[in-house]
Amino acid sequence: MLLRSYTAAGIAFVAFVLSPLAMSACAEGSTLPGVGNNSDGGDGGEWGGQTSSSSSSGGGAGGSGGASSSSSSASSSSSASSSSSASSSSGGGSTPLAFVVLRVGDGVEPLTGTAARVYIEHLRTDGTATPGKTTVALPTFASGNHWPLTLSGSASAEGNLSLSSNAKYVFVAGYGANVGTPLVNSTDANTYPRVVGRIDAQGNVDTTTTLGTAFSTASVRGATSSDGVSIWVSGNGTAALGGVHYTTVGASGSTQILSTPSNARFVHVVSNQLHGTSGAGTFVNVFTIGTGLPTTAGQTATPLPGMPTATGPSPYSFALLDRLPGVAGVDTLYVADDRTVLNGGGIHRWVYDGFAWTPDTTFGDETYGVRGLAATKEGTGVRIVATTAESPTNRILSIFDEPGFAPVIVPIAVSGANTLYRGVAFAPQ
Repeated sequence: MLLRSYTAAGIAFVAFVLSPLAMSACAEGSTLPGVGNNSDGGDGGEWGGQTSSSSSSGGGAGGSGGASSSSSSASSSSSASSSSSASSSSGGGSTPLAFVVLRVGDGVEPLTGTAARVYIEHLRTDGTATPGKTTVALPTFASGNHWPLTLSGSASAEGNLSLSSNAKYVFVAGYGANVGTPLVNSTDANTYPRVVGRIDAQGNVDTTTTLGTAFSTASVRGATSSDGVSIWVSGNGTAALGGVHYTTVGASGSTQILSTPSNARFVHVVSNQLHGTSGAGTFVNVFTIGTGLPTTAGQTATPLPGMPTATGPSPYSFALLDRLPGVAGVDTLYVADDRTVLNGGGIHRWVYDGFAWTPDTTFGDETYGVRGLAATKEGTGVRIVATTAESPTNRILSIFDEPGFAPVIVPIAVSGANTLYRGVAFAPQ
């Protein structure tokens, strides 16, 4: 497979061989708590000194709260390992980094607008399975106060993963609906509430958190946390029900903190500041939401200075890193854009000089943009993991971005038939 990275200095090409291995898992039945059950069938620039790896969420750590949890596992949908490790071939660190990726679909039922099963796969940045870890299947039936968590099989903006700031959990948002529920992202939240899933390093899953009427008859897309207890959730909906909501683990309601844009995509907490993306109106960028970690209504979305506010870009996940010793705070931004490469999509790298953000380079494979993205400092550069915006199958890319060199892009996995990869995050610890 031929991949290409675009830089300000020109075009660089890197070729790799990809060998897919497909497996599938079976669907299960589910029952909703309190609801009747049914059957589911440029150039690198000068970035300055380096530090050790950090999570894509960045920020300070907070205390983690307890909640009851349950876990399950399923076989991996499909993976493809390169013949040599991504880390070694790209000049990164010698030890591959562990990450998790969300897979939607059981490999049997076609991916449509109906509710599909969700899995969390544990991989490393060389494409191998993480030692001692198994694929986690999110629940499809009620267990105590835990809800099922499913996603639309065809809604490409759903299924973001976010690593909490304390690096102990990954978060995902979905639907408390049976597998096979038709047009699940159009359902009424009074019947099928929007649910937040929290997964720890041992694979324990907590789906006790629901959001009331938030995102009713519309898509819920992502969730993030600072400490594993406080949760911010993004999605689409009316001015009163969409945007970004705040809740806590185990709650059965939420507070809308951001109504404009009402169509929010992904959220992450970075350096104790809530950030988000959208593809609507003037918010086709990465923006801060209020100041710090807001929990009350009436917050304002403020695009990062220098980022576009006109239609065109299509941002999804993002990562902010602190790399430049001469600039206080975060100064390097990676943004996933799902447009085709020819139309400006791929991974955009931005740099901050203390006053404004400036586009530095765009890179990606030859054709497709990306949606899921996580990044962390590794050795002398940055390790990026991304999922491509293609179908009916898509890929996971492991990328090493080092100052002064074109980014090296290695495809490390391909989704199997009737499955797709969506959000990615570095593994909780």
